[in-house]
Amino acid sequence: MKMRSRVKPMSVQPVQDWLAQPMSDRASHQGARRTVSEADADILRKRALKKQRALIGALNDRARS
Repeated sequence: MKMRSRVKPMSVQPVQDWLAQPMSDRASHQGARRTVSEADADILRKRALKKQRALIGALNDRARS
């Protein structure tokens, strides 16, 4: 049996660096077109925000009690 080289998971870091840019920069270098990667980035951003909000909510509840 041959050993298959394992596929490394894609790093999310470049996406986050890219999201840190202001919207106008992104739109201009995108040609103001929504691409698949931008849609993916949108999903990632929303997921991260949801996690962040949940975390902040939990911390706030703990601080209040």
